[in-house]
Amino acid sequence: INAEYMGHLMGEPITLENLSQLISDWGGVAPLAIKPCFSDSEYEGKEYCYVTYRDHESILQAHDNLLQRDFPKVHFASLREVDPSRIIQRLKASCGQVLSDLGEDPTREGLLKTPHRWASALLFLTKGYQQSLRTVVNGAVFKHEARDLVLVKDINVFSMCEHHLLPFWGKAHVAYLPDGKIIGLSKLARITEIFSRRLQVQERLTRQIADALNDTLQPLGVAVIIEAAHMCMQMRGVQQTGTSTVTSAMLGEFEANPRTRSELLGLIQHSKL
Repeated sequence: INAEYMGHLMGEPITLENLSQLISDWGGVAPLAIKPCFSDSEYEGKEYCYVTYRDHESILQAHDNLLQRDFPKVHFASLREVDPSRIIQRLKASCGQVLSDLGEDPTREGLLKTPHRWASALLFLTKGYQQSLRTVVNGAVFKHEARDLVLVKDINVFSMCEHHLLPFWGKAHVAYLPDGKIIGLSKLARITEIFSRRLQVQERLTRQIADALNDTLQPLGVAVIIEAAHMCMQMRGVQQTGTSTVTSAMLGEFEANPRTRSELLGLIQHSKL
């Protein structure tokens, strides 16, 4: 937060109290804490400070709300963006401790670089926390008068089960009925990745993709169907290999109109190119 700019907007010097109130009002989400980036001194005269929220959804909501107000002096970032090397070091230390607790020797040749590889992989697998819907869509919404069904089939989905931190993967089919606007086709895959590259459950993932597309386009209808295999079911627990889980989210015409829903399902089952 640029304190001088904030003070100019408010007509008074910036303080912890009025900064917190302004961020709550304009961002639509109350922050948990606010502190200077590089100092424990007072806020007056400090150019930037950290704003901490309860969860990543709150961060993304506040970020998008502030951008909609064209507020130019706020940049929301998690610690991994502000100081990624610090996160890598923390994750490496945690991995080394886990290896020791499992009875392994973290210093042996085969495991010497494992903590760094694991930390880097984990950051990649959860990179969706660093992305916002507004940034990913990036204005790729266009006027279009036709209302014919748009479907992108077989979008790759790779995610991590939040209960066991084991992967699940599969395919997503994302469709919508335009109502004056269409979106770049690649954005359907990118929106899917925003939410899949997080710790997830498939049920929530399906709904989040549908809600995000619905919020972006306000179409006549949105449908998302995901079929995925879960390693938490296959390599542990019930150990049922070959199983798959199917979830769907139907909004608007896809929920209300059986003929529209049947058309969608027929297109999904149609042979590939």
